[in-house]
Amino acid sequence: MSRILDYLKDWKNIATHSAVGIALLYFLIVAPLELWQRVAALGGVITFNIGRMHYDKYMR
Repeated sequence: MSRILDYLKDWKNIATHSAVGIALLYFLIVAPLELWQRVAALGGVITFNIGRMHYDKYMR
């Protein structure tokens, strides 16, 4: 549970999810995406952020 809280409190994750949210909103208005594409993009961002957090922890 603490890893999930660490993930949610990380400012880089908040910034990344905000940017992706704005991009998805833009694409929703300009070119609608299928639900699976939205879910895949969100999953990709989460996977990337978890990997980045592990890398940052390893490099310290």
